[in-house]
Amino acid sequence: MAKLLDERTTKILVKLIQEEDFVKIENLSREFNVSKRTIQYDLDKINYFLKTHGFPCLERRPKKGIRLSLKEKQDLLEVLKRKIKFYYYSTPKERQNKILSELFKAKGFITIETISNLLGVSRSTAIKDLLKVSEWLYKNNLKLITLPRYGVKIDGDERAIRRAALLFLRENLGTDLPLLEEIESQNVLINKDPIMKLLEGIDINLIVNAVKKAEEQFNINLTDKTFNALTLHIAFAIKRILSGKDILMPKEELSRLKNYREFEIALFIVERLKEYFSLEIPQDEVGYITIHLIGGNFVKEDFSSYKENLFLVQIIAARLIELVGKEFKMDFSMDKDLFNNLIQHLGPAFYRLKNGIPIVNPILKEIKESFTDIYEACRKSIKEIENISGFLINEDEIGYIAIHFGASIERMKMSEERTFNAYVVCGTGIGTAEFLTLRLKKEFRNLNILGTASIHNVREVVFARPVDLIISTMSLQIEDVPVVHVSPILSEKDIENIKKVLSILEKKEVPSQKGIKIIETIMNAIERYAEVKDKEGLYKELYKILYNDEADNMKGDGQPVLKELLTKDTIRLKVKAENWEDAVRIGGKLLFEKGFIESTYIDAMVKNVKEIGPYIVIAPGIAMPHARPEDGVKKVCMSLITLKEPVEFGNKDNDPVRLVICFGAVDHESHLKALSELMEILMDKQSLEGIFKSEDVNEVLNIIKNNKNY
Repeated sequence: MAKLLDERTTKILVKLIQEEDFVKIENLSREFNVSKRTIQYDLDKINYFLKTHGFPCLERRPKKGIRLSLKEKQDLLEVLKRKIKFYYYSTPKERQNKILSELFKAKGFITIETISNLLGVSRSTAIKDLLKVSEWLYKNNLKLITLPRYGVKIDGDERAIRRAALLFLRENLGTDLPLLEEIESQNVLINKDPIMKLLEGIDINLIVNAVKKAEEQFNINLTDKTFNALTLHIAFAIKRILSGKDILMPKEELSRLKNYREFEIALFIVERLKEYFSLEIPQDEVGYITIHLIGGNFVKEDFSSYKENLFLVQIIAARLIELVGKEFKMDFSMDKDLFNNLIQHLGPAFYRLKNGIPIVNPILKEIKESFTDIYEACRKSIKEIENISGFLINEDEIGYIAIHFGASIERMKMSEERTFNAYVVCGTGIGTAEFLTLRLKKEFRNLNILGTASIHNVREVVFARPVDLIISTMSLQIEDVPVVHVSPILSEKDIENIKKVLSILEKKEVPSQKGIKIIETIMNAIERYAEVKDKEGLYKELYKILYNDEADNMKGDGQPVLKELLTKDTIRLKVKAENWEDAVRIGGKLLFEKGFIESTYIDAMVKNVKEIGPYIVIAPGIAMPHARPEDGVKKVCMSLITLKEPVEFGNKDNDPVRLVICFGAVDHESHLKALSELMEILMDKQSLEGIFKSEDVNEVLNIIKNNKNY
């Protein structure tokens, strides 16, 4: 029997055509995840194919491997493109892909005989493949309808068909848009051919053109993944429109989407496509393209695509950082890049999940292998995030999240070790001071020795430049600056003492260089217009005002915690509210009366709900009204009220509302710790039920106080 090429042997042959040098069999075994013996069998098949078409067999060299030594590689490519179908044995997966492609293209039923002839297999084999196809369709909310004498066809909602077709294309084409004639791209022709035929008759380049023009027109830059996914979506959408299969979108959803900048971009693309294809494209299709844009990613993101849910995305990002940190036993909270990058990923990700937009992570296997521990930490942490967001998060998305944490770990490794400014005080002469300085530099790479000083001028030196510690051979005390007493020869005990002090300083928050410059600028301004009697005293006072007071008022990283925001003054229980607006205004009034917000902020919270919708109802029975910092927030704040009688906000999934939490933020970050702690309490059924039932503010305060974070 003739030895036939299958998918793996064809890929090996293409690889050998591309390679200039020898390829080791063990490397092929590792790359294709099969044994060396299996690779040897594959090479026999390749030799048969080469010999049949008049080409020399593979060259083999001990310890070097195998290679194609022929000069006519281009001729072999041409033969491969023309003849491969006659020497190629389709795997079950490839046959099932052919069936799916035909079913997605078909306007009606396809007979089993037609499928059998298409695949070149028996009727019983075709039926086995159809069973697998039926399972795949069922997983994607579609059915395979079978009728005697008619055959089979796909049945389901048009949006579900679009989602499944896009997933099918992306699963099999990866992130590339291969051209059929480019077999050199390692996309095996016979494998991709039926998949690309799904888009037969559609000029992909015209769509690519339209999307590129939109990028130029609106000064945006889509990621490659989003660009290609959008192109595939539009191509299949046009195919469906040409078949009379338009998509329908609820009027209220379309009306809401028109408020987005992405709708304007989608409209621009559609106008170009109308010209290219001489086709009328309904506004519902514009809305569906808008959804894909919102669910996609831009190289630079300004959060506009998901502004209505930004605060929830922020909470989830902060909570995820905390949860993964606990699982992985590492503190990620200080990495602001991680926080911002997670927001940029999670915003579109939740929109994709909400609208069923499929995503395929082409490097998921590599992520699991390279970041095994961090992937597992993310996977374990994601369950609570699913409860908060209301979406099931698949492993493809988890893989992308793990990449962000992996990058954070690398950033931490690369970050420079903190250095400390020090002066050496030595009363026994210049030679001793120099010797001590050299010893210190050798032992401590993180010590920046600013110079030497004498006992009588050390205070002036300390005041003139920012100093973290003094290393002195003589007994000395300086207010606010640690002094380490050492011997001139720097003994082992002296080194240990310095290490202890540096360890304490490492944990201590210090003003940045920018902060120091601010103090110096203020000092210079004062000295220009007034006589300063005590420069050192003024410097210390400014330092205390700018840094110490803030440190006293904030916990750890400068963010207030929940128990600091929710107090007796900002909690009311069993409140009577006429409607949702009344409930929002009651909660806002508590913050206004404490001087935390302007009255305009209350109006802005109400306006947000009216204009954008009841998105603030984040979970069953819980609403979190808020507005922008510039709408009148003076200080980070929060109020909590429970309602005597629940009210409707207009959110069909989470109404009626029993708990209203109003909050005001002064920026994108300072409220996140408190919100993260609040979400932990709200996700605990026992704690939440305790808040709902409570008639005593002290009981609610105890629930907050007993939160495990304190």
